[in-house]
Amino acid sequence: MAWASPGVAHTATSLNNLASLLQAQGDLADARPLYERALAIYEEALGPQHPYTAQALNNLASLLQAQGDLAGARPLHERALAINEKALGPAHPDTAVSLNNLAELMQTQGDLSGARTLFERALAILGKTLGPDHSTTKIVAANVAKLLAENRRRRRKVGGGRSRRRRSSQYIEII
Repeated sequence: MAWASPGVAHTATSLNNLASLLQAQGDLADARPLYERALAIYEEALGPQHPYTAQALNNLASLLQAQGDLAGARPLHERALAINEKALGPAHPDTAVSLNNLAELMQTQGDLSGARTLFERALAILGKTLGPDHSTTKIVAANVAKLLAENRRRRRKVGGGRSRRRRSSQYIEII
């Protein structure tokens, strides 16, 4: 599918960039309608399965996550991942970024096991495609390390006190 007009790409990209700037400045409320408009333009001009649409979905999901709307962010991250897997393939760096983004959300929601699976998949992809010294690979590696540290803290907390020890048999190991 081609762009509806040459200016459409520039408009969507400009809206996305402005929204990103506003988000970085902490102006989440004003960033949201710009991300939503950019997403609508990409969906209309390129279709709902295009990688640019996936990028716009990831950006909007990131904003929702920053606003604390984890339930609203999750389906957007999941849709972005599905688009990238189909359009770019399961071993593409952009697919790995979508895996990382969804994993971060899952970690925030307390699904450490699910997050670890996605982080490790992303790390494997990036290690092969970009190499271990690439900044994106290092970011995902740091995310894995943070998740493992969080898991260790949770384990200590559960096993720390006498009453907690009694409940430890009910504790399901997350990772």
